[in-house]
Amino acid sequence: RLQPTRALGDFHLKHEEFNNPADMPRSQGFHNKIKNFKGNYVSSRPEIQKFVLRQGDRFLVMGSDGLWDELSSQEVADLVNQNSNSPRDLPGKLIDKALEKVSMRTRLPLSEIKKL
Repeated sequence: RLQPTRALGDFHLKHEEFNNPADMPRSQGFHNKIKNFKGNYVSSRPEIQKFVLRQGDRFLVMGSDGLWDELSSQEVADLVNQNSNSPRDLPGKLIDKALEKVSMRTRLPLSEIKKL
């Protein structure tokens, strides 16, 4: 599921003027005010990294922060190497591995995390 936060929503996390200036109630769709707002908690600017591909490189994995926040480059490389014969299954396996780590870190059952 793609969360459009970066591009479209959550203005209260991007700009102080949308940080519930009139203390409007949550029942009307407003978020709780962030005290001492220190600015852009969410950015609409993507983080882009450039890499030079070398002759020995075997694969390229592109992922969002949701993947890279949970899995190290080495964990991703290991999973790709272990499943190189079934590349179509890799996205699901990477997601499952990331969710397993979230489950362990939060102590929430994996089945509950998958419902979110």
